[in-house]
Amino acid sequence: MAQKATIAAVAPAWYTDDNAIVRLRVQEAVTRQRAPLLVQIVHQGLREGVFTTAYPDQSGEVILALLQAMGDTHARMLLAYVQDRDAPRCIEGIVATHAAYMDALERVLGAPAQSLYRADAAGVKTWLAAL
Repeated sequence: MAQKATIAAVAPAWYTDDNAIVRLRVQEAVTRQRAPLLVQIVHQGLREGVFTTAYPDQSGEVILALLQAMGDTHARMLLAYVQDRDAPRCIEGIVATHAAYMDALERVLGAPAQSLYRADAAGVKTWLAAL
């Protein structure tokens, strides 16, 4: 919970327009560092028959792009919650958004449907409590 509280405290400043270039540079650095690792994992999944993607060498960047977009969307929803305190709408939105991104990742990987973790209301409530 302490890490969530720290992230929640930093998020408003992190998502200001003043930090847009910093966010972009961090995203680029993360992609350079982690995309090759994800590509290795995807190739292993192909060898093991877990994944069936036609584009394994591009999958790392695609996965990271989807995860970054999902994280940004979740952050916007959490920041909106701080303003309006509409917990049911926030929880429903985050759960649905997370499910949509996990579905997209499964499709990118050629993984079985529903094989990736889906956020649930209880998990989202721990984030709301941290705010």
